[in-house]
Amino acid sequence: MKKILVIDDEINIHNSIRMVLKDQYRITCASSGKEALELFANQPFDLALMDIIMPDQNGMDLLARVRHDYPGLPVIMVTAIKTVRTAVDAIKLGAVDYLTKPFDIKELSNCIQVALKNQDAKTAGAADKHDSSSSPIIYKSAAMTRVLDAVKMVAAEECVVCICGESGTGKELIARELHRLSKRNKHPFIAVNCAAIPDTLIENELFGHERGAYTNAQRSAPGKIDLANQGTLFFDEIGDLSLEGQAKLLRVIQDKTFMRVGGLEQIRTNARFLFATNKDLELEVSRGQFSQDLFYRINVIPLQLPTLRERPDDIRALLSYYMTQTVKAQNKKAKRFSDEALNFLVGYHWPGNVRELKNIVEYLVSLIPNELIDWTDLPLKIRANQKFAPSAQNNFSLHESEALLQKEMIVNALR
Repeated sequence: MKKILVIDDEINIHNSIRMVLKDQYRITCASSGKEALELFANQPFDLALMDIIMPDQNGMDLLARVRHDYPGLPVIMVTAIKTVRTAVDAIKLGAVDYLTKPFDIKELSNCIQVALKNQDAKTAGAADKHDSSSSPIIYKSAAMTRVLDAVKMVAAEECVVCICGESGTGKELIARELHRLSKRNKHPFIAVNCAAIPDTLIENELFGHERGAYTNAQRSAPGKIDLANQGTLFFDEIGDLSLEGQAKLLRVIQDKTFMRVGGLEQIRTNARFLFATNKDLELEVSRGQFSQDLFYRINVIPLQLPTLRERPDDIRALLSYYMTQTVKAQNKKAKRFSDEALNFLVGYHWPGNVRELKNIVEYLVSLIPNELIDWTDLPLKIRANQKFAPSAQNNFSLHESEALLQKEMIVNALR
């Protein structure tokens, strides 16, 4: 039975979740961040439900700590804060989902089910050997063709590349493609999530430490720069690195040398540096939020990735690819989209880009039992574009439109 840790200072939340989910999962509860960290240290968990407002620690800080210490653990944020910005920040820090109080128990149960299935699929996929001879990037649009042509041109060079684009556009995939096509592809590709590194852990994360450098440092440990030697070191969301971290990183890029925490010896690295950001770094420099010196060091060759709404020709191919991958991972029968559903999906603006598309496919495979996914099965935010609805295409009468809407409401209620 899967084990879930509920982190919330409200006892009523503990009791409600335990009462509803106790037959499906082993539920453990913590009332503070400190108590949660102690539980994490003493036993493994398969998923965490985490509040944002707690008496001893901000839930976002705790999320960053948990994602750093337990990177494979899925975390669902459950909070009374209902701002879009908070939800975006939680997802950027690595939360797999975000629910607001008061939440629907069925919705929570579905989120947990999907998160655990996705984690099982990732674990199974990680056990398979990765085929480094082929690219996982799915595209046929002219916009992505131009990007991949540029990737092929600079991959063999040793120059620094900064990959720019909205969240979910595939910046890490492009970084991995640069590594795969380079002469370093037999050496490690190491990714650093700058948004998830607390200021107190920057040096240890990047440089490693020597034995005795701090309490409980019983042996020396390499940092990410050490691990990437001869290979590629990818700094994801470099715009989220603190100014202190930026200053420390600048010295490494300039000199290709660093010193471990508690160490006395300068260590040289031969890693290639790649960077990615969803921010306008020039604007961040003007605001004093990003180091000008570091900006000029990393912005040698900028690669701008198009949003998914700028490459609609790729949407059908991406839907087909992720549908195949998801039904295989979840051991489900193959599913297909109706023409009406495809019209809605292609016409949607995709603010979350390819990552959002992948999540929508996983949602549909997990919760829609039919082999044919119709437009009425799609989430409401996608169906909001009425010009793709059959009623609009076929000029239904008012009576027919009302009947169609009533049918959809009944189906949703039954579901």
